[in-house]
Amino acid sequence: RSANTASILPNDAGPARRYGRTILLRRNIMESPELFDVARAAYAAAMEESFVSAYRSGGGSNRTLWHEIGHYLGVDRTRDGRDLDLALEQASAPLEEMKSDLVSLYVAPALLEMGFYKPEDLTPLYASGVRRVLLKNKPDRSQPYQTMELMQWNYFMDKGALSFDAKTARLSVHQERFHDAVTAMLRDVLEIQAAGDAKAAEAYITKWTTWRDDLHERVAESMRSSEKYRFTCITYELLDAPDAAPRGMSRTAAP
Repeated sequence: RSANTASILPNDAGPARRYGRTILLRRNIMESPELFDVARAAYAAAMEESFVSAYRSGGGSNRTLWHEIGHYLGVDRTRDGRDLDLALEQASAPLEEMKSDLVSLYVAPALLEMGFYKPEDLTPLYASGVRRVLLKNKPDRSQPYQTMELMQWNYFMDKGALSFDAKTARLSVHQERFHDAVTAMLRDVLEIQAAGDAKAAEAYITKWTTWRDDLHERVAESMRSSEKYRFTCITYELLDAPDAAPRGMSRTAAP
């Protein structure tokens, strides 16, 4: 999947319950200066200037780590004992990925209190959470990641955690409302998973996947205009290979 930052295997629920899973995090991708610069340029194009400095290296690594841990937390089966993939059908994947996204942000205050985070870690973490949900193109329903990202974008707007200035076509973050919005949406998702109602799950997805030309498309256009390259190709090699020195990245320029 191109610049894939993390993987959990196996994905099948049965073997995962019996044997557990392995989380693979790729620090060289998560903290790549080249990839960070691309992501930061898109973030800067979408946000009011005063919020751009909040997006710093490290926020994405923390968010990704706790996203992957989030897959282990919350609802494992429906209340009547069904696997989520079977019960929720096509809605299962976007809701599971969104749950983990929300967990990575929800746990931040508790991790701060425990000493895992320092106070200065939270602002870039939340900024990474915002960058995560801003899309350069309208997603198709068959895309679980992009679908759940659009859902969060709309939900955060609805709850006042994000706001949009139609004059500047830029977004602002209201961090004092951010955790409450995350908590409310996470509560919704956990309840839907526990209930195991596929129709209700699809209705929830439909509710929060509206794409507006006067909002989403304007932000997306600004983000696309920030692109120097359209694609990045990552080369993977064995860590213990004799010639395992990084070969760099190849890129295709945006038109």
